[in-house]
Formats: sequence, structure tokens, C-alpha cells
Amino acid sequence: MIYQNKFIITTKLPIDRLWAVMSDTSRMNKTMGLPPWEEAELNGSRVVRTHVLGQEQEWVESPWTWIVNQEINQERIYKKGLMQKQTGKFRLLSEKTSDGLNQVEVSFTWYGGALLRFVIGPMSAKFLKKAMTEYVQNQERIYFANVKAKNLALTPLRELTAQDTDFIEVITKEAQSSKPEILKTLLRYLIASDSLDIHKINPKKTAKDTGLKTHEVIEQLTKLTQSGYLALTWDVICPHCRGPQLEAAKLRFVAESTICQSCDLEFSTQSDQSIEVTFKPQSKFREIGSITYCAAEPAKKSHILMNWPASEMQSAKIDLKPGTYRARTLHSKKECAVKVEDKTASKQKINLDFKQPLMTLASGETEISYTGSEKDFFVFESLAWSDERYLAGEALSNTHIRTLVNDDLLKSGVKLDIGEQIILFTDIVGSTPMYKRLGDNKAFIAVQDHYVEIENIIKANSGVVVKFIGDAVMAAFTDASLAFKANQEIHSAFKNNKDSLVLRTSFHIGQVLCVNMNVGLDYFGQTVNTAAKLQGWADGFETAVSEQTLQRVPESQRLQLTIKKSGFDDKLREQVLVF
Repeated sequence: MIYQNKFIITTKLPIDRLWAVMSDTSRMNKTMGLPPWEEAELNGSRVVRTHVLGQEQEWVESPWTWIVNQEINQERIYKKGLMQKQTGKFRLLSEKTSDGLNQVEVSFTWYGGALLRFVIGPMSAKFLKKAMTEYVQNQERIYFANVKAKNLALTPLRELTAQDTDFIEVITKEAQSSKPEILKTLLRYLIASDSLDIHKINPKKTAKDTGLKTHEVIEQLTKLTQSGYLALTWDVICPHCRGPQLEAAKLRFVAESTICQSCDLEFSTQSDQSIEVTFKPQSKFREIGSITYCAAEPAKKSHILMNWPASEMQSAKIDLKPGTYRARTLHSKKECAVKVEDKTASKQKINLDFKQPLMTLASGETEISYTGSEKDFFVFESLAWSDERYLAGEALSNTHIRTLVNDDLLKSGVKLDIGEQIILFTDIVGSTPMYKRLGDNKAFIAVQDHYVEIENIIKANSGVVVKFIGDAVMAAFTDASLAFKANQEIHSAFKNNKDSLVLRTSFHIGQVLCVNMNVGLDYFGQTVNTAAKLQGWADGFETAVSEQTLQRVPESQRLQLTIKKSGFDDKLREQVLVF
């Protein structure tokens, strides 16, 4: 027997916000009071278990299909429970109501016996229509109350209790932060946020939500981790679905490659985009509990604009913004890159046959067509990554994170691409005469003191000391402005030092690999070699830098400089400037 339920919800929400509200079905189900899920991958299928009305439910969740800002479809095939099958559809209607409201058509179809047809179906239909309408209406109130403040979270922060305030004081005292007010601001946010929003704490998103600076958030998250309230995790991200396939407590647990079962894809973990760093609340801080109330695939895979059965794919219209995209098929592994240029076409149609490796389009409404295998899926996705991700390369070159991972190592054979880094070298000029002049004991103490001074300057500028090499220091930064600032402060600190040490420095920007060496985690590659060899151009109290690196330093800082000499280094293939 079949029971069908269809209704329309009207709202003042703009279409993109309505899409965000309807696609995050996990948040929707939690708000409506539905029970959480337990799910597992079994033979390539997602098997879900939960309880409804005291009865165990188990089903296979089929891959969701959707077209962004238009339509979402889902299907469940039950193995245990109150029904045999369920399908659901959300369709954002292109037509507005007579009073200018947007509309979303919601439909569910349930398959089962007489109990479902005459009792469970009508009861569920009545509940869902009321609960989902109230949910959208509440989201409308939240949106228009906060849009001016640009606080667009789907779930607002709750009011803190007196008990919460006392707990914040206890944590602040235990963490011994040198910036207690910043820590309290962070704690208020973490305690008042919905569990769906902080089960993984992203430092950059948290900074944006709290109004704090990213480096302030990272420093306080590190304090909370050292105090046992949080745990740092290295999340290995699938390049297709962009979901975490491994949450490793240590880098040493990350292998050279891993497999995403849902994407049927084996991928390298050594790309600079492969590993994100997040923080997880521990029970000492907050019991998060279950965070899965529905698959919510369109919300979790927001970079995918279209995910559709290839056999049903006649054509679909998508509003394309300038950028890079990829069209692909899930199982037959066909791919085509799509470049959308910043020029508008009134209307354009493309038929994707995957015979061209690259297609170039104008921005605007685009009709896409493709016909393929019955069992395959057609995917159209943006290749742009969120700028809120906190990547492994950024974490490894952060002095606060380094205090948490100093004893960590990479798995044997793993060479992790940590992206673009600024590598800075310092060196003592004339160290042999210095040892003769000061004597071994005093010279040794002078060198150790100079290490401490340089390390303090590097840490104060959000860099990290990679290693000490004889009389030299190797450091890394992810911000060219801060690397330059640290460089200048190092020279200022030693201009009139008591031991008459004379320093020279060099720095260079480029891609870097993280590897295991005798010192533990070490940085390796052409960028490191170039930064080191640039020192040959510098004399005492001078800095040698490649021209392309100096161009990355803000102009306001570059204007302070006087270039003493310049030239082209044939071996390094770099234009070198010395100041």
C-alpha cells in the first residue's frame, strides 16, 4: 500500500537562504525532535539505524540527488521497521505567490502495509507539515533578525546560564591564558553554540563568528587542548565529496593514500589540500552526543551544484558564477574541466560528451545536458575550496599548534605537501673568529642566547622554528608580512648585542614538503634550498631575498627598504635583492 503527502510552504526567505534551510535536513530533523541516526558503510551502501515509536528502523539510504537552489530527492529501502520504502522531494518553485513569497513544495511517499496506510502515514503527514512549516517560519525570523548583523547561522546562540558563567571562570583559571578576556569570548561562543556547529571546531570559521582574530582563536584553542577540554584532529578530506575519511589524533596515523567508499575513490593524502585541522570538544568540556539526524548530502557537499542519475539527465539549468568547475561521472570516471569567465551570456547550452578536457563558458544561466549509463551519476561541482579551511600546512607553521605536535612524526614514506610557506634562514657571520675571540664556553652561551632571542621573535610573529643548524636558524611562516616583520626585528635585536654577533638572513616563498628527518618533522624541497642558498648574497646585517618573494610583502613595508645590491642568480634562476 502507498500513502502520499504533498504540501507547499511559503516564505519571505530569499532562494539561496531557503536552499540552505531545506538542504540541511540533519539540523531540520533535530529541531523537529526526530531521533538521531547511527550509520555505517556496508558493501558500498550507507546503512542507517534508528528507533521510531520504540521500534528499531534499519534502511539503506540511496545516494541523494539534487540541483542547487531547485530540487532535492532522497530514497530509503527499509530492511526493518514500519515501512518498506520511503521517497522524499523538496522542490523550490520558480513561481512566487501573488504577494511575492517564495515557495517550496514538499512531498513524501511511503510504501508499506495497512498500518502505514491508515495510521502511521496520516499521523506522519500531519506532523511533518506542521513541524516543517514551523521550522521554515522560525528560520525566517532568525534570518531577518540577524541579517543586518551578518550573523547568518541557521541555529542562533542560546542564552548562557549562571552555571555556564561559573564554568567559564573555572576553565579560564585552569587554562592560565595570558589573554583571559579573549578566552572567555571564545568559551561563551563554544558553550552557547548548537552541537551541530561545534562538533568540529574550525579556527577560521570560529574567528569569523566571534569577531576574534584567527591567531587569537588558535592560541586559545591550543590552551583548551593542553587543559584537556579539546582535542586536535588531522582530518583527511576526500577531494570529491570533501568529507573527512579519517580523523587522526596524530599525523603518524595518516597513510600515503586512503579510500572514500561513497565516492569509490582512492586518493593521495599528500596534497596541500588533503588535510584539515580541527578541534573536537571532549567530555570534560561538553557532551556533544550524536550529530547525525539525516544524511543532508546537499548541505555537506555544498560545492556540488548538481548530483543526478545519468540515465535521467535530460537537461538542467544552473546559474554559473565565474570560476573553475568540473563535470564528472561517479562510476565511469569521466571528467571535464569547465572554466567560467567573468562575462555574461544571455543564455547558453552545453552538451557534455566528455570529449574535450576543457570547456570555456560565460557566466550566467546555463543549460547542461548529458545522457549516460543507467547506474551512473552525473556530477557538476565547483573546484573552489572554502577560505575558512585550516590546512595542515598552516597548522604546522603555527607556533601554538607546534607545542601540541612536537613529538609527532609522519608515517614512514609519507611526504606531506604543506603548501606555500615563507622559509627564513638566519646565520652568524664569522662564527670561527667569534669562537676564538670569546672562547668556547662564552661563545656557546652566546649562540644559545641568540637561539632564544630569535625563537621569541619568530613566535611573536606567528612563525615556527623548524630547526637549529649549527649557528643557523630555519623558520617558517604562512604570512609574508609577518615573515618580513620578524626578519627586521631580528636584525634590530642584534645590531648592538653584547657579544658583537653579526647576523645575515634570507627568505624565500614557495611550495614546501613536510618530511621526517633526524630532528623530527622537517621541511624540504626547492623552496628551502633556495632560501638557504640566497644567504650567499648577504653580508653582515643584510638580508637576501628573491624579487618575487619581496613582491608578496605589503608595499607599506617595502617602502622602508633601501636596496643595496641586486642581480640574477643563474644557479637559482632567481632575481635577487639585498637590503
